[in-house]
Amino acid sequence: DQLSVPLLTEHAASWECGPLHRSKRIQLLRRFFRFCIAAEWLERNPALSLGHPQGRATSVRPRQPFDAQHLPEEGPEWKAILQGVQGHPRLLAVTLLMRRAGLRISDTVTFHRDRLMADGSILLYMSKTQEPVSVPVHPQLRAALEAIEPNSAGYYFWSGQSEIATATDNWRRRLGQVFKGAGIHGGHPHRFRDTFAVDLLLRGVPL
Repeated sequence: DQLSVPLLTEHAASWECGPLHRSKRIQLLRRFFRFCIAAEWLERNPALSLGHPQGRATSVRPRQPFDAQHLPEEGPEWKAILQGVQGHPRLLAVTLLMRRAGLRISDTVTFHRDRLMADGSILLYMSKTQEPVSVPVHPQLRAALEAIEPNSAGYYFWSGQSEIATATDNWRRRLGQVFKGAGIHGGHPHRFRDTFAVDLLLRGVPL
């Protein structure tokens, strides 16, 4: 009985999401309250007062993998990126974790030594979905990780104390400078993940 129309309206106003996601949330709320009515916990559905947004979702331009026309071979963009991170061991390791293991930048920044398995693989739970993922460690990546030491908390690229978003933004800015120096227009860390996926598909690895 505390879940009133004003309370739900205030709650919905706090959502920071696009129209499509907002509409999905409203559908879930309405479904939940229909269950509450069927269970005889409520007499009416307060979520019916929440109107679906009228705006359209912002279109997102798909990103392309690096060196799309050269994969699965290494192309000029990847070579330019590698040249830009040489001499910076941690930056090199960050770059290789995304390119050779397909990790998102947030999972890369919070990479912990416990993620390295005895069988020569990386095991982690994805930050967005919590799905377990196991990836073989590429020799190039292994060499880069062995060249640096994790801190006392076990993290290679994060103190473990600051906000993850802050640490991720710091590394994203550093990578932005690498892309700029490499002359890559539209460079973005997630393109390493796209490149990793396309590379595997072209080598015959099934979805």
